[in-house]
Amino acid sequence: MKSSHRVWFYLSCERRLQYLTQSGGKKMNKVQSIVLLAIILLAPAGLAEKLHPKLKDKTGDVRVIVSLTDTAHGIETLAQNKCKAHYLAEHADVVVADCPADSLLALSESEDVEFVGEDEVFSAIDAQSRTQVKADSAYATYGTDGYNVKVAIIDTGITTSTVPALSGKVVLSQDFSGEGTTEDMNSHGTAVASVIASQDSSQLGVAPGVNLLNAKAGDASASFVTSNVIQAIDWSIANGARVISMSLGGAVSSCAASPLANYVNKTAFTNNTIFVIGAGNGGPSASSIWSPGCAEHAITVGAVDSGNNLALFSSRGPTDGRVKPDVVAPGVQINTANRDGTWSARDGTSFSTPHVAGVAAMMLQMRSGLYWDEVKGIVKSSAVQLPSYTKNEVGSGLVDALAAVNTATTWPTYANLSTKETYPASAVKRSAFNFNWSGYNTGNSAATNTKVQIKTSSSNLIIVSGANPSIIGSIAARTTANAGWRLQGKRAGTYTVTVNATAGNTQKIDVVQVVVK
Repeated sequence: MKSSHRVWFYLSCERRLQYLTQSGGKKMNKVQSIVLLAIILLAPAGLAEKLHPKLKDKTGDVRVIVSLTDTAHGIETLAQNKCKAHYLAEHADVVVADCPADSLLALSESEDVEFVGEDEVFSAIDAQSRTQVKADSAYATYGTDGYNVKVAIIDTGITTSTVPALSGKVVLSQDFSGEGTTEDMNSHGTAVASVIASQDSSQLGVAPGVNLLNAKAGDASASFVTSNVIQAIDWSIANGARVISMSLGGAVSSCAASPLANYVNKTAFTNNTIFVIGAGNGGPSASSIWSPGCAEHAITVGAVDSGNNLALFSSRGPTDGRVKPDVVAPGVQINTANRDGTWSARDGTSFSTPHVAGVAAMMLQMRSGLYWDEVKGIVKSSAVQLPSYTKNEVGSGLVDALAAVNTATTWPTYANLSTKETYPASAVKRSAFNFNWSGYNTGNSAATNTKVQIKTSSSNLIIVSGANPSIIGSIAARTTANAGWRLQGKRAGTYTVTVNATAGNTQKIDVVQVVVK
């Protein structure tokens, strides 16, 4: 943002926060209104320090990604530390800010701050292979080519004016690189797009029916700054992308300390977004998966050649103790389009990644209601095993479009309740206390006719108030419902409460102990 003095931030298009950006930390009386795209970022779990190690030796002004415990107070804390906000998250308490390096330690020690992360810089991960992944067989069997599914490509831009194979495929473009154009000044993004969506019959893409969103975050040198990539992700989601393909990354010391990897994890879950990300070109060493491909919720893609031999450059796991990559796809000598309309053979997990993004789009064309984790699970479970390699080399194996689409078409519709109860560790006899139930529907369809009934083990523990059974009705997929009662123990003792939750043909029974003193 050009103004360094004042900004209105809109949260969920409703909640407004006037915040402090002037270096002296004084509140502005006038504000400039802008609408910001949505971003989410988790504070890295399990980290002993709240300041990214690479920030400790910085000098001058530094752009950082700050995760806050509370936005309203956190904004004041940023101002007090002479930080100027650049971008505010809509779905979580996260700010991209420019801060004096000598203020970062004090900032991280504030109770309003969860973590101060580095604005990492990444790079691009550098005969048509649709037959190898059976995309042609999937089309022949089901007629699926990803038609009308929106796939965002976050890359160096996509040029279509000189590339007939991509004519009409890009439905929306936005520049986040700062170059002032959505054209591809490098060719990397155009090459990636051609693997997914080329309409050239001699160089047909994996899913030529998709609609592409051109989210340009990389510059002519194929350099990507985290804060730009985050904004590109937000824009993609806001404009309807179901699949986001990211052929970019870089080595990090810890995936848990990578703001972009953590962002991908949270956004996949909260926005039902399918992230397909390259594993990186850090092989053959173990534990060489790049960020953001190291993100647990991403479909992370390694590379094989036309004979299904693992590419030497393809990054290997594990990452933070987890198996990665998830699958592999062709990434050696892949024929791809250049921005001038010519074609060249390229190597890299950059080009294995769009194969899997295309397969995900084909699945969604057949079953648009699939959730991100279902798509990931199907892609993995339907892959062709490559027994000569370990899981941390090739994951579940070579992506298989035909098997993935077939599984997607027969994937069951179901509801499932994940439940928990909350109540005091010990209650006082003759004093009423709250006994609460929550149920999260982990399924892909509504849990209908839901009701919850409780039963105590003794007449000495009674229900004071609350409908029993509690009629909840329908719980939409991936949402939570609650019920509550007031209980009272007439005498001291340990009692059993049986909680019986039913939804349609499903039933969940919990048995818990309540202590009354």
